[in-house]
Parts: sequence; C-alpha cells; structure tokens
Amino acid sequence: MRFRHAVIFCLVVSAACLAQSKRPFTFEDMMALKRIAEPVPSPDGKWVAFAAQDVDLETNKKTPHLWLMPLAGGEAKKIADDPVGEDRPRFSPDGKRLIYTSAKNGSSQIWIADFDTENGALTNAHNLTSISTEADGAVWSPDGKNILFVSSVYPDCPDDACNKQHDEPGSFTAIGTATRNSSAAICL
Repeated sequence: MRFRHAVIFCLVVSAACLAQSKRPFTFEDMMALKRIAEPVPSPDGKWVAFAAQDVDLETNKKTPHLWLMPLAGGEAKKIADDPVGEDRPRFSPDGKRLIYTSAKNGSSQIWIADFDTENGALTNAHNLTSISTEADGAVWSPDGKNILFVSSVYPDCPDDACNKQHDEPGSFTAIGTATRNSSAAICL
C-alpha cells in the first residue's frame, strides 16, 4: 500500500512539474553559472579551495574569487572578495597559509594570507610580490620555505628597475626590438 501511495505521489509531482511553463536555457542563464577552476585540497584533507568566476554581462567582465568548501560536505563560502578578483589558490605544505594571484594593487601579483584550518578563514592577507613585470603561477616548494612564480622579463635586464624602464614609453631608442621571456623567481 505504501508503495502505491509513493507512486501516486511521484506521478502527481511529475504532472505538476510538467504543468509549469518551460523555457529554453538562455545565454544569460549560462552566464549566471559560476565557473569553477583549480580546486586544491588542503594538506589536512578538511578543505578544498578554488576560484569561481562571476560574469557581469553589462560590463562584459569575468572576475574570479576565492571560495572554500569543507571536503566532508557543506556550504561553499567566498573567502576573498576584492572587486578585481583573486585566482590560483595554493595551500602551503603545512596548510597554515594560502598564496594566490590578485591585481588588487593595480597589477597581477602574488598574495599570501594566514589560513585558519579550523574555521576556514583567511587573515593577514598582504602582497608578497611587487614587481613591474607582474607575477603569476605561484607554487610552494615541498618544504614550504620557498615560493616559485613566473614573470615575463627582458633577458638583458639584471633587475626590476631595468624591466620597468623597458616598459615605459619612449624610455629607449631601440635599434632592434626587446622581447620578454618568462622567467622563474624564488621568493624567500
């Protein structure tokens, strides 16, 4: 008897759903969906950090923000919400810090924050790099003592001041062309 009631209930609910007006999935609907990128589990296995991209159709901009979700299940929460966005979260090997990329100060740089492993919160966020050629792609060394990142630099420049001078309009009379190459840097 219970089975019969359950079947009747399912049929009534299905009929009610079909009676609602259907509409096609629109471009606006698709743009309202968050795009998840680069999920990274915490070393203790309690959390997963990821970037979720918001799309603003009126301004034609995509902005990623950092989110965190307990791996045991539960609600995801936004842990960084700067208007310019954040991307590429990476936990330190001990799980007590998180690095990420942000253009909060006007150019793409590596940021670092303390991570509260119990509550899943970031504190004391500050920029780790401040170089004229920008920084991206940060990863921790296995021992957590160094951070490796990439930056497009001019191969003939010995320091950042030279790279900055190359990028300023009218600063060089070029006979040839100066091209940038990606180089890695280690930040202690």
